[in-house]
Amino acid sequence: MGGMGGGCGFLQSQQPPIIIVNGKSGDGSGGGGDEETGNGDDGGKTDDENDDNSKGFSSILLVSIIFVFIGSLLAFICVGKVYDVFEHSMENDYVSDYFVVNRQVALGIGAFATLCYCIAFMLAFYAGMKYKMKCKTKEKKQCCRDGLLIAAWVIFCLTSINNLIILILAFDEEARIYPEVALCAVIGSIAAWLFVFGWAEMTRRSG
Repeated sequence: MGGMGGGCGFLQSQQPPIIIVNGKSGDGSGGGGDEETGNGDDGGKTDDENDDNSKGFSSILLVSIIFVFIGSLLAFICVGKVYDVFEHSMENDYVSDYFVVNRQVALGIGAFATLCYCIAFMLAFYAGMKYKMKCKTKEKKQCCRDGLLIAAWVIFCLTSINNLIILILAFDEEARIYPEVALCAVIGSIAAWLFVFGWAEMTRRSG
């Protein structure tokens, strides 16, 4: 009995250290620790890459800038043509080739400039929405940023109505289109794009 008791005591004194050593420093515990560390590092890199992508300047905004530049160049040329057409209309010159050609050129350039402004506005709005969707943290509403978006859409809608009226009147040969009206349409289109571009940039920086 004493021998058996000694044997049992020897086994009990030897087995717990072996189990504890294998559990903590063996393959099971060490491997698990390495796997968790690896996953943590990979996850950290993925989050950093997502943050860099969300904060980087979008190529969509760059395309929007190109469209608004082209639209502005064509729009100011259109305003000059509208001024020439208006001067001839004041003299009741509706038949000369100069009047007809300038009127058609102003109509074509104005329509294409309006299309460029619309594309630029929508691209900037789309880029801002992408920044907003990538932002993982919930932020408080910012009055300045939200106000820019509201102002952008209000000015864009009013300017679009003005541009539509100008294009409809342009098909009437006897209708007089004042250069000031065309200039207001250009300024309104640029202002609407600037507001939505500012909103997109504030969304990108806050994310």
